[in-house]
Amino acid sequence: MNKRSATSDKRQATGAGFTLLEIVLCVALLVLLFSLATFNYMNWSKSRKLEEGRVRMETLVRLCRSESCNLGKRIELATDDEGAIVVRVEANPIGEPNVFVPLENSWAQNAPNDLVRVVRSELVGTSSWRLIQRKNDEQLSEDGEPLNPVTFFPDASSDSAEIELRQVDREDGLHVLITINGLTGEISSQTFRPLTEEEKRQARWDKDNSSESLKDSDNAMPPPPPPCPDH
Repeated sequence: MNKRSATSDKRQATGAGFTLLEIVLCVALLVLLFSLATFNYMNWSKSRKLEEGRVRMETLVRLCRSESCNLGKRIELATDDEGAIVVRVEANPIGEPNVFVPLENSWAQNAPNDLVRVVRSELVGTSSWRLIQRKNDEQLSEDGEPLNPVTFFPDASSDSAEIELRQVDREDGLHVLITINGLTGEISSQTFRPLTEEEKRQARWDKDNSSESLKDSDNAMPPPPPPCPDH
């Protein structure tokens, strides 16, 4: 009798627990879920960095426009060789025209260099004509992209420009393109995936072939006129 009850108790105790295989499977599942959650959080955090950099860059553009009006002096939103953003002011327009020095205001020191870098800063529209007068001073990045400073004027106007940003710790992620309308002050932005090197080469090849085709078609002899009908 005692043997039977001991065997029954032993079976009940064994059935109430977990086998080693079940424990291993549970641990593996928890590790997998934790890895997925960490991966999603890292991607979300990186995308938030680019978005925050865009918002702070647009705010910086508005502050440059406002400060130029307040000071009655030109202000430049410039970029150094590494793509970091620098705010400069024409401190002495009469004594030292076209000489810009770093602006010491607290907001000017709060450029989003901890979040983004400038890939391209290019003047567009009528503002691009200013580059013709100082073509030798045009600044280029290591990839040959223009890094033109954007100038803000005391009359609340500015250069029209396109500023392309990337995340500071990623060169293969999404980019943001900020477009500035110098006359109206309107700022628009869009996020996009930049072309890979292979896609850039293909685009250049297609463009060259298209130019050659147009050149060949221009040089081709026109077809002879149709014969006049006999009357």
